[in-house]
Amino acid sequence: MKSYRPKRTPPPKRNVAIVVNLQSPAGRGMLAGVDLFLSEGHVWRLKVIQDANVLTGEAVRKFVRDGCDGLVVSEVLERTDIRALADSPLAISFVNVGEEPFADRQGKTVFIWNDNADIGRRAADHLLEGGNFASFGFVNAFIWQGLWSEARGAAFRQALAAAGHSPASYPLRDDCGSPKDAAALRNWIKALPKPAAVLAAADWRAVQVFDACQAAGFRVPGQVSLMGVDNNDFDCFGIVPSLSSVQPDYEGIGYRAAAELDALMADDRRATHARITIPARALIVRGTTKPIPPATVLVRQGLAYIRAHACERITPSDVARQLGVSRRLAELRFSQICGKTVRAAIEEERLERVRRLLLRTDHPLSHIAEQTGFLAVSHLSSLFKKRFGTSPLAWRVKARAAVAEAAK
Repeated sequence: MKSYRPKRTPPPKRNVAIVVNLQSPAGRGMLAGVDLFLSEGHVWRLKVIQDANVLTGEAVRKFVRDGCDGLVVSEVLERTDIRALADSPLAISFVNVGEEPFADRQGKTVFIWNDNADIGRRAADHLLEGGNFASFGFVNAFIWQGLWSEARGAAFRQALAAAGHSPASYPLRDDCGSPKDAAALRNWIKALPKPAAVLAAADWRAVQVFDACQAAGFRVPGQVSLMGVDNNDFDCFGIVPSLSSVQPDYEGIGYRAAAELDALMADDRRATHARITIPARALIVRGTTKPIPPATVLVRQGLAYIRAHACERITPSDVARQLGVSRRLAELRFSQICGKTVRAAIEEERLERVRRLLLRTDHPLSHIAEQTGFLAVSHLSSLFKKRFGTSPLAWRVKARAAVAEAAK
């Protein structure tokens, strides 16, 4: 008997262009997510564009003339014509692209983002589980990457603040990886009390932090535990030990970007300017974030004792007695964790007190020497010049001038 079952209507074919950088794990993962969506029976004629600079005004208008139905745009670059994209009638799915330039766009629009807050929280939780760190820090990426970099850093700091910590931040820069940046990064790392735990905004930035630690003589993970974001094999396995990293769900982002764009193209009534965030996929633990050993706790207790009593003329033997260990073991642990002797730790604390008194008071040097445990002004002056490259009184003049200039 002849069947009268109605024929199934095939889905309409859509002409779609996707702008994606396949040089990055993010771009490759995102394209895999788009392919997964299409494998479910959606029919697209897909054009892949690997350089957002080709999105000139004329190129966007040509897409419209040629019958393009939609775009997936995962980055905008210097020569990208943002105005042309904003004015075009095309449905557009933006991936990790800021909303502000497209706030007045009349066409159908969706913004898909990594959940950068989730990334920052996951990293903070992992590092908090790793042991009793003396300090935490976040290292930002390039200035033009500030939208996602600062969002990760803010969530990282917030999670740590809730646990009673005050993490430091290394700012956004326009010269990441330059000699000037590398020198500033070394100084920033040196200032972190050890052991320190650091999250970098991305894996490539974490590698630069690792290089700065190496140049400054700090062991990773012994003195600095380090994490990145992206789980980029090239970066993560390009250093020894290999890098721990938060892995965003780039495949999930690509799939959702494709699904939302398909819905936008199919429904003229669909609301525009939706914002969707996709949580991270996993946290990959490798060698740079091994849990800190019990020896680290011992050193932290020693440093706390030094901060409280350094100006009382304590000796390394006093520190060892307070910790209940031999002088030899105390020196060994300080060398392993801090890279310095117990005596050097005491002297550094006393000299920092000297600097604070020089800046904040008008006390003569003899009075400051007495307050900070130095028996002779000459001994204080000698140690101060050796550490800071200038005499105490010359440092006072220069420091106060810098404060006055900054206040203008």
